[in-house]
Amino acid sequence: MSRYSISAQQSGLTVIVGWDNPLTTFFAQVFDPSIEEDVEACLLWIGTAPEAIPTVAALQAQLVGWATIPDDIVARLRRDQHAATPPTPLQRWAHQLLHDAGEPGPDRA
Repeated sequence: MSRYSISAQQSGLTVIVGWDNPLTTFFAQVFDPSIEEDVEACLLWIGTAPEAIPTVAALQAQLVGWATIPDDIVARLRRDQHAATPPTPLQRWAHQLLHDAGEPGPDRA
């Protein structure tokens, strides 16, 4: 998994983007650190399901209004995806277990 902090379009927000290898998806999180309650501070969390966001372009499209991914981070994200290995049997098992249990994803938009 990779995680990169990028500038938010709105001052005071924290934006994280990255590649989640077990889920084979890009993800993003937007936080407002001025909010004390963790659940409330997370304004956006996308890319929590397998193959939910397959390309950097799709990730950027979902971040419109929140942030623009800089070119150097775009290159890193693409390298992360290219270097990815398939999920291990244990990762596949854990994901299936959560899926079968009806675990709700934290995706919020």
